[in-house]
Amino acid sequence: MILRDYQIEALDKMTSYFSDGGSDFVLASCPSSGKTAMTLAFIQRHADKNFLIVTHGQNVIKDMWEKSISNTLSKEELKRVTIGIPQSLHRKETYSAYDYIIVDEAHEFTFAEMMKKIFGNNPTAKVIYLTGTPSVFIRKNQEVYTKNTYHIHAIPANELIKKDYLADVYMGIFSTTAQLEDSDYNDNNDLMTSSNFKLEDRKEISNQMADLMNELVNRLGTKIAKSSPNAYKIANLTGLNISGKIGKTLIACQSIKQANIVYKWLIDNKYSALLSNSKNDPESLNIIGDEGFLNTDVTFLVVVDRGILGFNMEELQNVVDMTCSKNLNRTYQLYARAMRKSDKVKDKFFFKLVPRDSMDIHKFYLEAAIGLMFAEFINNYNGKNLNNMQIFAKRSSVNKDEPTTNPGKGKKKVSVTPVDSFLYDMVKACEFMQNLYNNSDDKLNEYAKMTFGDIKREIGDRVQLRFRSLKEANDYFIGNING
Repeated sequence: MILRDYQIEALDKMTSYFSDGGSDFVLASCPSSGKTAMTLAFIQRHADKNFLIVTHGQNVIKDMWEKSISNTLSKEELKRVTIGIPQSLHRKETYSAYDYIIVDEAHEFTFAEMMKKIFGNNPTAKVIYLTGTPSVFIRKNQEVYTKNTYHIHAIPANELIKKDYLADVYMGIFSTTAQLEDSDYNDNNDLMTSSNFKLEDRKEISNQMADLMNELVNRLGTKIAKSSPNAYKIANLTGLNISGKIGKTLIACQSIKQANIVYKWLIDNKYSALLSNSKNDPESLNIIGDEGFLNTDVTFLVVVDRGILGFNMEELQNVVDMTCSKNLNRTYQLYARAMRKSDKVKDKFFFKLVPRDSMDIHKFYLEAAIGLMFAEFINNYNGKNLNNMQIFAKRSSVNKDEPTTNPGKGKKKVSVTPVDSFLYDMVKACEFMQNLYNNSDDKLNEYAKMTFGDIKREIGDRVQLRFRSLKEANDYFIGNING
């Protein structure tokens, strides 16, 4: 097995950590970085040890693990490895003596009761937690009774993009007229199924999908030159491939009802598409089967609560997030599905649906999610401290004689404008954000760091003091951004 430089470094640190008596190692490596390859290499390094691999309950993930294991490990090595899902493993009263337990997508279910039983039946086993978003482990380390229990080794995405191991991804926003309030979201910032989600109205979703499809075609085809000369110019400057063809596209929906409407729209408009959710496709055959999305030339895959974790497909070109979620980890995980490099697909895209009436604040949520590609953000975000995290906002003026510390305070005025406003959604998100981070201390930098909480308070104050309604405030913001 040929490993990359950062994979060898992670493997060496993992080996050293356990040799020194450590027991809980969190490999917080960004999606598509090869966590499976690093894990299998670790197994090969420890020929005298027994391993239990616990995968997420989705068949897609377990299937990919089984294929990787069978294609990589020898027959003798396979004898030392057991793989299963927590739903079945926790029912067993006894286990073999495992030296190591490997938990994939560990942020999802590590602290569930079924995992506690698995750990309890293997009290001496050392644990490797695999995740692209380690916020829950950061939060646990900050609690008094588990302080610094978990050793976290982060491999941020921006470092791998700079080394050309991962694809850079264009990001875009399209909006819905659905009026969503804070009360429509749960504690994890996900939209509740009980919320009054107007996109489940047939006419509305049809209009939204029509706009989206036109947008995709315009970006990937020659129509972009006629519809938006400026966008076409930007496309050429950033190396966008004007191909005229829509590539493999994953659409993540908020509910089964919404997904059914999206799928029907695609079929009615003569697009090849497959639908996968817990009701119509319990075994995920529309994803992993011989006639599934991964193994055919079907263009669109519409999913609900799947296709995000562990979904690896080099040829995937477009990812569309229609969940309206404000959960940073979930948004980033979905965005990262498009980051896997491909020789066949040069340009990749991420589109996120946001409520039009609150587009301004949702753009900042997206910016914060993109921040998880950077070590500074991913090493400090615990899933609950977003308001204290720093993201970028535009300076209204730049004075080289003024200090840049505490940019949101003092004389220097910082306007609350998302970083993608001047190029809209045609910016290579990661490359652009890298430049901001790398030049964040530059006195002439056009952008300053503000806490997310300050931004929300400023937007809230403007809405309360200056505008009669949220819509009026949003119209003002959009007018300023577009103007």
